Amino acid sequence: MRAVDYVILGQGLAGSILALFLLKKKQSLVVIDNEHRRCASKVAAGLVDYISGQRLTKSWLSETLIPFAKNYYTDLEHELSCDFFRRIETLRFFSSEDQATLFKKRTKQASFRPFFSSTLLPDAYTSLVRVPFGMVQLKQTYALHTTRFLHAVRHYLEKKGCLISDEFQHKQLSFSRKGIEWNGISAKKILFCEGAGIRHNPFFQDLDFRFSKGDVLTLSIDIPSQFVLNKNKWLVPFEKNTFRFGASYHWDQLDYTKRKKDKVQLISTLQDWILKPIHCQHHDVGIRCATKDIRPVIGHHPKHPQLAIFNGFSSKGVMSIPYFASLFSETIVNQTPIPDMVHSHRLYHS
Repeated sequence: MRAVDYVILGQGLAGSILALFLLKKKQSLVVIDNEHRRCASKVAAGLVDYISGQRLTKSWLSETLIPFAKNYYTDLEHELSCDFFRRIETLRFFSSEDQATLFKKRTKQASFRPFFSSTLLPDAYTSLVRVPFGMVQLKQTYALHTTRFLHAVRHYLEKKGCLISDEFQHKQLSFSRKGIEWNGISAKKILFCEGAGIRHNPFFQDLDFRFSKGDVLTLSIDIPSQFVLNKNKWLVPFEKNTFRFGASYHWDQLDYTKRKKDKVQLISTLQDWILKPIHCQHHDVGIRCATKDIRPVIGHHPKHPQLAIFNGFSSKGVMSIPYFASLFSETIVNQTPIPDMVHSHRLYHS
C-alpha cells in the first residue's frame, strides 16, 4: 500500500494548481487523471480581464484575483522553464448602440477608467473588421496558453512520480480509519477537482451545480495577432494566423458530441464582423461547471471529512484558481477557515 497525504482527482487547471501549492508545503500526493480526456481546461480561452460580460462589468474580486494570478503564473514560468502566460490587450467591439451607450456611462465611473484605453480602431485592423457601433481598447488583460500550461505541469508531476494516468472509478474508493484507500493507495483525504465530472460523483450529488456545454474553434485567419478581439465572443491569437474562437453556451445538450450546426453557427457569428476568409482547423467541446451565484465551490463533505471539493470555477478559472488554491491549501494543511462566499455548504439543496 502506497501512503501519501492526499489524492487529487483531475489534472485540469484546478487540480494542477492545487497540487503545486500542496507540494510547495512539502505534502505528499498523487494526481489521478485520464490524460485530459474531456477536460474543459484544454479548450478554455485562458483570458484574464478586469472588464467582462455584455454589460461591461468589473469581474468579481478582480482587483484581488488578477494581481495574484499574474504573479503566480509569471513565477511559475521561471520554475517550469516554459512560456505560457502573456500580457495581451483586448479590442472590445460593441455589439449594439445600447452597449456603446453603456460604455460611455462606464467612462464616468472612476473605478473603470484605469482599464479603458483608446476608442480608435488601430490602423492595422481598419480593413479587416466591421465595427458599426464603436470599440474600446481594454488595458491590463492577459492570456494563459492552457494546453501548454497543463502539459508543463503534467511533465513536472511525472518527474516527481506524482501522476497516475488512469480512469477513476468512485466505486473503488473506500474509507479507512486514517482516511481513504483507492487501488493500493492510502491517503488522509481525496480532493475532487474533476470539473464537470462532478456530475457522476456519488458523494456530491446534493450540491446545486449548473452545467453548460461550450464549442470552441481553432481557426486560421490572415489578420494580425497583436490583440484579443471580442464582440460578445472572444477571438484569441495563439500562433501566427492561428486563433481560438468561442465559446457557445448550451444548457440542454450536456454531451461531448461535436455538432456541425454548432460549428457553422460560430463561424457565421464571426463572419459578421471579420472581413477575411476563415478556415476551421479544429472543433472542440467542453462542459463548464458553474453555480447559481457564479462562485467557486470549496470545502469538505458534511459527513465524510476525508472528502473535499475544489470546483465550480467555470469560465473564470484561469483568473481565480491560483488565489483560491493558495487559500484552500492552507485550509487543508493548517485548518484555516474557508470564506463563506465560496464555501460548499452554501450550495447544498435545502
